[in-house]
Amino acid sequence: ASKYYDPTSGITYASITHANGVTYRIALPPNSVDSDAILQMVSPNDVAWCGLAWGGHMTQNPLSVSWSTGQGTSANTTHWQVTARCQGCTRWSSADGDTNLDSQPEALFAYACSSVAPDVRTSNTSAFNIHEQYGTWTHDLIIAKNESY
Repeated sequence: ASKYYDPTSGITYASITHANGVTYRIALPPNSVDSDAILQMVSPNDVAWCGLAWGGHMTQNPLSVSWSTGQGTSANTTHWQVTARCQGCTRWSSADGDTNLDSQPEALFAYACSSVAPDVRTSNTSAFNIHEQYGTWTHDLIIAKNESY
């Protein structure tokens, strides 16, 4: 991940762009007490939805899924972007044990994307099909922790 400063929000993120053109940006408070994060996804318009698995796989951890809904997103002729506060995304308990990303210097994340749009693009509760693309990466959480959170 590399450092990215968003001039619109004034927030600094740890950012990575994958080969499919989708960018994932994470911002964390320097001393978190509430297990929250800010997630920004920037995607080419030919990608209809994208997801982030906070634990590096699709089960037993929080998932964040986004698409261009026209609400809470921005879009232009080439890309759509979602910026959201993800409450409770950095700490969880599962059959795998307890996880606290706030105390780690890096984390294994997973992504999934699809070119098939959700059933109802204007609804954040819409059903959507299985992903066509997926992968994992190790994200630098030291860069993500910053005062601009």
